[in-house]
Amino acid sequence: MLKVLIVDDNPDKVNEIKKLFYSFPEINKNEITIVSDIKSAAYKLLDNIYYDLMVLDLVMPFEFGDAPSPNVSIDFLNEIEIDDDKFLPFHIIGLTAYGEKIEEFQDNFKKKLWHLIEYSSSTNEWSDILKNKIEYLIKSKLKIESSTSSNINFDCKLNGLKRNMIMI
Repeated sequence: MLKVLIVDDNPDKVNEIKKLFYSFPEINKNEITIVSDIKSAAYKLLDNIYYDLMVLDLVMPFEFGDAPSPNVSIDFLNEIEIDDDKFLPFHIIGLTAYGEKIEEFQDNFKKKLWHLIEYSSSTNEWSDILKNKIEYLIKSKLKIESSTSSNINFDCKLNGLKRNMIMI
């Protein structure tokens, strides 16, 4: 149901994020894609896949083996917005274990109505925020799917003209 892209290079944090997603029966494990660098994330957005949510670590390497930097993630966010070849995720949440970086980079997320939240393995605050977003996405997708599934779309000919009809 939900397609999710997790962009994070910390295996422990990725496992915690996955555990949260897997706690929702509506989420299929096969619909969650995980990459550990920005270059791989950029390629995933070129794959003709529409992601409902991208969870993006703020401090990421561009390629595997590079030094992680928040500027790399911010550049990526700006790039995907202007690159018509990339499929934009519907929602983006930034997640960082570097609390001191939040104030510095919060505006880059806030001005686009995205969230940047602090991750800590010792608290549940980050997971509560992410859980609320997941619940909202599930409810909104279910609502959309139920409203469109009750419509039957078909073609018919009327007076020799082909018409597309929707039956509700």
